[in-house]
Amino acid sequence: MPNLVFVRDARLRALFGLSLAALLFTLAVMYAEIGTIRGPLIVHFDAYRGIDATGGRPDLFLLPVAGLLMLALDMALASALYERERFVSHLIAFAGLAFSLLILIASFAIMSVNL
Repeated sequence: MPNLVFVRDARLRALFGLSLAALLFTLAVMYAEIGTIRGPLIVHFDAYRGIDATGGRPDLFLLPVAGLLMLALDMALASALYERERFVSHLIAFAGLAFSLLILIASFAIMSVNL
């Protein structure tokens, strides 16, 4: 198992911390807002075809949970590459933050359609 260097590096700790906070905030808001809705929910819609996919409440939580799994992989990869290429590990952490923010935006868009 790689040494978890993001504990020592302040930039990596901040980037991974912000990513984790964004994903946990997304999960908390989704749980609070979507938890009250009964019946099928809109998972995907298109301006031309309309609603293409519906699903239940567990289907909506797949996006942030996949983001948490990607964040764990990013942490492991950044830790493995830190000693050889610090720039790449910082780039991975920044890309993870951008990905977490995109998940936040997409989840809020899905919630706005369903509320």
